[in-house]
Amino acid sequence: MKKIIYPSKLQRSWKLILSAIAISFFAVTVSAQPKWVFDAAHSNLNFAIERLMVSDVTGSFQIKEATLNTVGDDFTDASAYLVVDVATVDTRVPDRDAHLQRPDMFDVKQYPDAVFRSTSFKKTGDKKYTVTGDFALHGVTKPVTLEITANMGYDDYSKKTLTGMKAVGVIKRSDFGIAAKTPANMLSDEVTIRANLVFVKN
Repeated sequence: MKKIIYPSKLQRSWKLILSAIAISFFAVTVSAQPKWVFDAAHSNLNFAIERLMVSDVTGSFQIKEATLNTVGDDFTDASAYLVVDVATVDTRVPDRDAHLQRPDMFDVKQYPDAVFRSTSFKKTGDKKYTVTGDFALHGVTKPVTLEITANMGYDDYSKKTLTGMKAVGVIKRSDFGIAAKTPANMLSDEVTIRANLVFVKN
């Protein structure tokens, strides 16, 4: 005999189905939200390069985008992604900044962004990590290693946990074709990168 489903039972069945769909959708939406949110207002990226073998020229870039994805809270096997607006190069000397944007230097019209994407994020000590990744600059992509100190804190104003990551690394301008005709005794080949990145726990 064919079982008859009465309207009241049918309605309850549909309600259960719709509830299950709603719960699943909510779970997916929550899991899709990033665990750490980039705080651009309290982050910065700076560089230093030796000039004429006597002193350093320092400058900064603005960070357009940054992401930090983690499984746990200690950042073991985390992943990071960073996009830098190269056109914002600032050495506090307008004429020099204009020169740095030209084709023989950063060529910002053709290569407006510099991008770092981590491939390895390993803990080496208390609050210490070594991060290796692919760095794309001036149309060239090369592996770069950064040493990071990660500090945890709490913002009494926002009532949220945050982390501050201090990153230091060295790249060679010759690897990326920057000022290729400039000898090292005029402008050092090595450029020191220092970043202070702040992320707020979601």
